[in-house]
Amino acid sequence: MAAAPKTQPEKVLVVGYWFQVYGAQDDIDSYSVNRELKHLGHGIPKITRAFNGLIEQRPQLAIQVRKSGKSRQARKKYRITAAGVARVEDMLRVIGD
Repeated sequence: MAAAPKTQPEKVLVVGYWFQVYGAQDDIDSYSVNRELKHLGHGIPKITRAFNGLIEQRPQLAIQVRKSGKSRQARKKYRITAAGVARVEDMLRVIGD
């Protein structure tokens, strides 16, 4: 990964950024993000925890926008916030310098 994310939430943030900014997706789901991470050799066993890590940061780097189903394992939709986009762009800028 060009941004060189170090933590699991950072990896999720970078892939979510890619889906949202370059894939032009309004919302992203954890399944698609983790599938892409697995293709890159960086699969995350507890993807929801990684998203929660982004949500718990201040300012929030991601938000949960929707949940389909009532169980804890229900499909959730997320959106990378403007602060999250800025964080990834800073990561990419550091690599480019």
